[in-house]
Amino acid sequence: MDSHLEFIYVSEVSRQCRYALACFEAMKSAYKEDRVDDVFRNLDGLVGHAARLSLLFWPTQGDQDRGEYLRDLFGIKEDNVLANRGLRNDLQHFDERLDTWIKSTGGRRFIDSNISRPGDIDIDGEQPLRNFYWKECAYTFRSETYSIYPIALSIAEILREAEAKLSSRWIRGYCR
Repeated sequence: MDSHLEFIYVSEVSRQCRYALACFEAMKSAYKEDRVDDVFRNLDGLVGHAARLSLLFWPTQGDQDRGEYLRDLFGIKEDNVLANRGLRNDLQHFDERLDTWIKSTGGRRFIDSNISRPGDIDIDGEQPLRNFYWKECAYTFRSETYSIYPIALSIAEILREAEAKLSSRWIRGYCR
């Protein structure tokens, strides 16, 4: 990949990392102020930006070589938490997940957007559609629980790498 294209991709990685971490910080503030809707809005934002990073590093379609190049450039291993697309898929295909849930439950007991320990809310076997457990920074969608903190840590590390790469390009006079 030539240096100009590398710069474009590294810049986009940096942008998505900054946006994701801004959502993470806003989510923490919303939790402290008991703004439940804002917790989930920012959680969804964090996951969306993490999904874009995932697609840059592990493209589902398109340039697989680019993904491998960027993973090598950033030193990202195949088992990085961003490679897991489960949560991203659940949220990006929310309509399908909601249809499935309604068909399987009849939609009679709708429990959603709770902040509690997983399993604390159980009404006749029904679990919340979305639940966030602050103490463990765990997001449960339907019955699948995802740890959010490792996602934020990975993104913070990638951001440090991206900013260092952009800074060295700037110093060399790449962006006059």
